[in-house]
Amino acid sequence: VLRVFRIMRLFRLLKGEHARGLRDLLVTMVESLPSLANVSVLLLIIMFMYSVLGVQMFTFIEQGDDVITVDRNFVHVGRAFLTLFQCLTGDDWSAVMGGTMITPATSGCSQAEGNCGTPLAIPFFVSFQVICHFIMLNLLVAVILQNFASQNDEPHLVGRNDIENFAEVWLLFDPNATNEMPTEKLADLIMMLPPPLGLKGAPRRRAVRLGLHLLINDGLAAEGELISFASVLMGLLRHNYSSGGVDLEGMNASQEQVDTHKLRRQSANSHAIVERFAMQLIGAVHKEQKTGGNISMLLQGLKEQHRDAEGGATAASASSCAAITPTTAPTTAP
Repeated sequence: VLRVFRIMRLFRLLKGEHARGLRDLLVTMVESLPSLANVSVLLLIIMFMYSVLGVQMFTFIEQGDDVITVDRNFVHVGRAFLTLFQCLTGDDWSAVMGGTMITPATSGCSQAEGNCGTPLAIPFFVSFQVICHFIMLNLLVAVILQNFASQNDEPHLVGRNDIENFAEVWLLFDPNATNEMPTEKLADLIMMLPPPLGLKGAPRRRAVRLGLHLLINDGLAAEGELISFASVLMGLLRHNYSSGGVDLEGMNASQEQVDTHKLRRQSANSHAIVERFAMQLIGAVHKEQKTGGNISMLLQGLKEQHRDAEGGATAASASSCAAITPTTAPTTAP
């Protein structure tokens, strides 16, 4: 029996770059589960309410071999719930409504026995279809579409909160605020940083590979056996933005073209705010190193300063973007 689980090996096909779209779809489904659960619970509550109401209205309707049968009726809540679930799928729900409206002229029911239908079945089933079928089921689809749209709306780019988290994790490796840490601990730092800036939860070999990439290809500044706060942060920012397809080096050259596309202009300005926050955070580290204060206190001040900056992101000019790109990062304090 356990050999059947070998079919799970097919999921290895999702590791390739060609399956990125399929991976995004699966991630969207997983991330939608909490919202889908909330909508599903609400749908179940509404169906239960209609089931109880249906039992009160259609319990004694005459059963036959066509619509209202032994298996499809409103005798108790369980049967009523299954009958309404059939109506929810759209499977001949109008026939079920007609079966609950039978009269002595259309069937063998009797008013004296009280096994005839009622015209109240029309508002009952119509309201059920509108609420459960047209609203709730479409709401389930809307939740999935919203998560899929947010999944593709630059989800892998670093934001201000990621930079704040980087400063907090850095303090674990640099408790004395010397603005430096041993090079051999770079992989550990990357492992403690959650995505998109780090690789928390990923295999260690990936963190080691990223650290070597920063040291060799990205020109991460290393002084002897120590690396600085500024060089590590800027190296991770450049790596993240380049992986997300953002050309920070050519942002100024293509500013005129960016201005013709509103969405790209807003994206560039948001990256500019992130870069500016990173640069001021690096300056804060240098200042705290000289004064002997606490980085977290100045970090809190920077957070308040940039609260209003995000609202004016769309009005950032091309000159301000040029002033805050990583190429203009200050050198590490001696």
